[in-house]
Amino acid sequence: MIKEAEAERKKQNAAGSGAAAGTMMPEPAEDTDRIGNLLCHERLKKGLELEDISQVLCIRRVYLEAIESGNYVELPPLPYSAGFVNSYAKYLGLNNTRITQLFREKYDDGEYVYYRTDHHWTALGAYYAYAEVMRSFGQEPYAIGDFERVTVSDSFLGTTYSKAGYKDITPDSMEIMQLRGQPSAFVTERPYDKELPVIDGFYDYDALKSKNKYAFYLGGTTKYLTVSRKDGEKREKLMIVGDSFALSLAPYLALHYDIEFVRLGDWSDVFAANGAPDCDRVLVVWNFENLITTTDLSRTRSLPKFYGA
Repeated sequence: MIKEAEAERKKQNAAGSGAAAGTMMPEPAEDTDRIGNLLCHERLKKGLELEDISQVLCIRRVYLEAIESGNYVELPPLPYSAGFVNSYAKYLGLNNTRITQLFREKYDDGEYVYYRTDHHWTALGAYYAYAEVMRSFGQEPYAIGDFERVTVSDSFLGTTYSKAGYKDITPDSMEIMQLRGQPSAFVTERPYDKELPVIDGFYDYDALKSKNKYAFYLGGTTKYLTVSRKDGEKREKLMIVGDSFALSLAPYLALHYDIEFVRLGDWSDVFAANGAPDCDRVLVVWNFENLITTTDLSRTRSLPKFYGA
């Protein structure tokens, strides 16, 4: 489809007219960038104006223009700009999963912080998020050099791969970052799903044998789970209200806090049935690409009532 859009753009420019009266196709910053051409072509074919799309999607027009022109230096950091591309492509009725994947590859500055075949952070990307969270708490994170990077799988194919429909893709490698000199002193429990086994540490190695290898992190998405020290040492408690992005982030934070993790869409039901756990801090972790379309985040408005706030 991208190649077809590029051919159509060249045909229209050669004829001296755009897809809409008085409108010319923008030239991309690089000849190899056809993402913007595809989006622009589809928008003009539907007779849509950038200003109208900007208002509907709540994305600044200048960002939409930068996407169409391939001028990525004008865009915000990747999690935000990828969300814009995803929403824009979806609004136009295009294969937003495939287009967002192509955009990530083009935008990437060389650090492997997102999987190529999945929308989640890699171990390195999750580390950077952890470091920023700790600094926002006024605490110093462990330095990246304090960790040893260990490859646990070289055959990871995530949700982007599954949704895109392109099968000839090289799998990702999955890594973990283990704190040097730190034994497996932690245990992950899922008390709301009592049939699920306790995990020794942060990682479910059995998940690496399954199709859903991302469930390797804390056993995958579940309604409610806890991470604590095996020796019962009492530490500050951090409650994470989040989605699957929090699963790769939590092992880093568990080096400092006991973790209470509840899935964003289920926390009110879990707390209503079991009571809200005592905690010292609350962190909401949500994938930005879904943030602009989800209704789950609005549920956090009633979160304070469980804590008497």
